[in-house]
Amino acid sequence: MAISKLHALLFPFLFALILTQIRADDVVDGVSVGSDDSHAFRIELDKLTSKIQSLESLVHKKTEELKSKDEIIAGKEKAIAEKEHTINEKTDSITSLRSEVASLKVKGSSDAKEQIEKAHTRSQELEKQVEKLQFELDLKTKLREALETRSKELEQKMLDINPKLQEVRFSVIVFLMHYQ
Repeated sequence: MAISKLHALLFPFLFALILTQIRADDVVDGVSVGSDDSHAFRIELDKLTSKIQSLESLVHKKTEELKSKDEIIAGKEKAIAEKEHTINEKTDSITSLRSEVASLKVKGSSDAKEQIEKAHTRSQELEKQVEKLQFELDLKTKLREALETRSKELEQKMLDINPKLQEVRFSVIVFLMHYQ
């Protein structure tokens, strides 16, 4: 969505640049562009064109940064989903072991006691793994939130650049109208 907004913002500027170039080749008030009277006009036009190009470059750079951050966030979200899946599997395994322990308690045999101890040990190991995975999941969630915050900051910077681009566009139009 941010890219389509960006295109909507850049299109008028590119159009203005094209018109500026076409107008610069025309004769202004009967004086060719190469004459002494239009030298100041040409310098101002070159400055404005340079400023537009630098702002467009900045917008492009910020767009690329946003794309990169989006890819990182997508990767982190995938890793988080995998960790959640692993946690669910471990939880199911713990539940299964607990039910196995309960059934062995009913039998009351000496083998059952060994199996119960093994099941308890395994259950404790799995619970530790679940805690570890939950900790990793929390870390990844915090990282994702930090990346989303950075992404929002970059979007805000792009929105802050937009008025500057509008101002430059207006300056170019006023400048062109003044010298027509």
